[in-house]
Amino acid sequence: MSLLTNKTFLLTRAEEDNEKVSNFLKEQGAAVISWPVFSYKELSVKDYEEQISNLDCFDWLIFTSPRSVAFFVQACEKMAYDIESFSNRIACVGEKTAAEVKKNGFPVDLVPKTKTSEGLVEEKEFKESKNLKILIPGAEDARGFFEKELGIQHNIVSISLYRKEIRQPSNDDVKNLLQESIEWILFYSPSAVRCFIDGMDKNKALAFLKKAQIAVIGPVTAEFIKEQGLTVDVIAEEPSTEKLIERISTFERSR
Repeated sequence: MSLLTNKTFLLTRAEEDNEKVSNFLKEQGAAVISWPVFSYKELSVKDYEEQISNLDCFDWLIFTSPRSVAFFVQACEKMAYDIESFSNRIACVGEKTAAEVKKNGFPVDLVPKTKTSEGLVEEKEFKESKNLKILIPGAEDARGFFEKELGIQHNIVSISLYRKEIRQPSNDDVKNLLQESIEWILFYSPSAVRCFIDGMDKNKALAFLKKAQIAVIGPVTAEFIKEQGLTVDVIAEEPSTEKLIERISTFERSR
C-alpha cells in the first residue's frame, strides 16, 4: 500500500496542470480536490512581435518552464517565423522544460546542475561572461529574477507571452472547500499562494492552510509562504511533481 493511500490532496495549479498531477496521485491511492487558482491567456502579438522578429540578435534564450516553451512556439507560428532557422543557444530550468524544448525540435545547450533559476545564474556560461544578449520569454508577472541577478553584466530582455488570470471562486465553492478535511496542499509558485489567499477571506484562508501540511516547489515559494506566517512541511528543490510527491512520501514515512 502506498504511503499516500487515502490522503486528500488539494491542487492549486491551472485546471490542465491539476489534471496531470491528479492522475499521478490517484495512481497511488490518494484522493484529490482540484482548486485551480488561475488560468492562462495568450497575449497579443504586438506585445512580443519586435523581439521574435529579431531573434538572431540574441545569444541565448532562457526558458523557465514547459509552458513558456509552448507559448513561445505558438508565438513563432503565429508570426510565421521559420523555427528551422533558429540558431540561438538555449538554457532551460529543469529537465521537463528541456524535454519540451527538444520535443519542439530545438537543441538544449544548458540545464543547470541545480535545476532552478538560482542554479542557472551560477553556471559559468553566464557568471563568467559579459555583454551577452539574453531573451527570456515567459509570463506577464514573471518575477524579474534574471534581470536582477544578471542585468549588470548582460543585456537581458524579457517578453510577456501570456498572463495568469485569477479565478474567483463562488461563495458556495469557498464554503464547501473550507469544510473539507485536507492532509496536503501543493503550491508551485508564490503567485499561486497569493491567488489562493486573495480568492477568499484572508483570515479564513490562512486558518485553512494552517490545518494542513503544505508542500511546495522551490525555496522562493517556501519563503513566501513563511512570510504569511505559515509552516512549510516539504520543499522540492527541483521543479518536478515527481520529486515533490517523492519528498511527501518520505515525510509520511518518517512520521
